[in-house]
Amino acid sequence: MEVKNEILNFMDYAGINYKIEGHEAYTVVHDSLKIPLKPGKSYFNWYSQGKWGHLPEFVMNFEGDGFKPAPNKREAFKLIKEFRQSKGAKRKRDIEYSGGETKKFDFATINQETAPWRSMEYLYEKRGLEPKFIKSLFESGLLAEEKQHHNILFLWRDAKNHKIGADVQGTVKQEGKKRPYFKMIKPGSARDYGFSFNYGSRLAADKLVITEAPIDALSYFQSFGKELPNTVFASISGSSTKIDSIDNLIDQTVIQQGNQLKELHIAVDNDEAGQNTIKKLQEPEWRDKHPFNIIVDIPKFGKDWNEQVQDKRIDKYSIPLDDYRASKFPMLKASPTKKRDRQREKSPEVPFAARPSKAIKR
Repeated sequence: MEVKNEILNFMDYAGINYKIEGHEAYTVVHDSLKIPLKPGKSYFNWYSQGKWGHLPEFVMNFEGDGFKPAPNKREAFKLIKEFRQSKGAKRKRDIEYSGGETKKFDFATINQETAPWRSMEYLYEKRGLEPKFIKSLFESGLLAEEKQHHNILFLWRDAKNHKIGADVQGTVKQEGKKRPYFKMIKPGSARDYGFSFNYGSRLAADKLVITEAPIDALSYFQSFGKELPNTVFASISGSSTKIDSIDNLIDQTVIQQGNQLKELHIAVDNDEAGQNTIKKLQEPEWRDKHPFNIIVDIPKFGKDWNEQVQDKRIDKYSIPLDDYRASKFPMLKASPTKKRDRQREKSPEVPFAARPSKAIKR
């Protein structure tokens, strides 16, 4: 299919390197900056920075491959005008939306670590999750560890429990990089979907909690999950442009199980990207199609749900979507004196029986 995408054309014009994989492109120097390839659409979502927008926002935010961001809107539009007058501005490219080099996600091809203690320790020491909870996630097949790099896989499952994709979370710190731990969506993962798990029987689930990242879904559950029986907890691997993912998760995790959704919790981050998501859900066109009870949950301390778990200060604002106003909830910073204390508070017991003995090669 031939697609014209102004951001891709601008990157060609400016000498910014990118790669195309399946339904999206991503910049080489910042692989969390994604450009969905949809006919008639041209926008980006920079997940690690919590930024999104169209070409002007791209020009004012992107830095790399010798390109410096425009210092203000005036300079940005001056550069965009020069670009639009160039021949490359009208270029179209053939995008392969199926087949080609992109293979469908196949979990059977992944070489798993049989004793995933590195992932378990990362989730406990760096992320503050409870040992028994972590162990249950691996034992139930919701999480796995890649053997080569010891990355965590947060596995996506459809309505028939088939593995259709995964979020990847690195466990080894990347020195000298802006993002300390590697993150990506596994190539071939299903479009407009994400990680999910249920509390209680999914066959009876009538409530859904949506967070941005898998680690936030787990953190939200550890903090508040027992108050929500018969609930699916899910993540959309970002926000802002992931409204289609919310609709798809409603369908796959609740509707296709034969249930009616009674309550939807939008538990996004307490930042600009999270606020943009809420604003889109408040638009009449979307709201009229979703007549059930919708609640906005915002972390009270820190930017996201995992920051609260690490800081060990757990609270939230909850308000109906239709009544939500961002100005009511200024962001509160986590306490620097308490943050990540869990790393220093070792359990007197070995938290994970899966940790290898000397007889097992590391």
